[in-house]
Amino acid sequence: MSQIKLLHSGGNGVIIAAPDSNPASDRTLKLPSDGDGTILTTNSSVGKILQFLSVRKTDVFTTTSESFVDVTGLTLSITPSSASNKIFVFYSAYLASNGADFGCVSKLVRDSTDLEFGYNQTNPVQSGTGGTTVNQLLDTPNTTSSVTYKIQLRSHSTNHTARIVAGGNGGTDVPESVITLMEVAA
Repeated sequence: MSQIKLLHSGGNGVIIAAPDSNPASDRTLKLPSDGDGTILTTNSSVGKILQFLSVRKTDVFTTTSESFVDVTGLTLSITPSSASNKIFVFYSAYLASNGADFGCVSKLVRDSTDLEFGYNQTNPVQSGTGGTTVNQLLDTPNTTSSVTYKIQLRSHSTNHTARIVAGGNGGTDVPESVITLMEVAA
């Protein structure tokens, strides 16, 4: 195996060695002509997606509660492989209310910690209309234990029903609700 040894004035040096096996073709290591830098000496996983989990909801969830309640089917757990890793969370849901001029609020929760809120104000003229809330977040749970992310929903009035809809107004003209988790190496 060929190698080049660069000696430091103190006596120790750095060895640049050819790969252990013969590459399929010549390889070139080119240094930049207009900048300084550091050569990565390990196989870094920083920024790599280590896990990808997703769940979609295809049925309707309703509540008249003025307090937040868990939306069945929009809960997902993940166990980070390192406490320093991040969890990228994406969720999308079509929110609607059956009362004119009333809205509903969704929120993303990690275990018992509130993370993000989404709001929909129903059209003041036409009840039953809604809209899609889309949220994303890079979370740092700081643990290697399982964490659970879930969507919660509440109505602005017990006289009105807040809904996460599988299809707009009972139809199929809006996308399914989804929550997606990705562990990102830090």
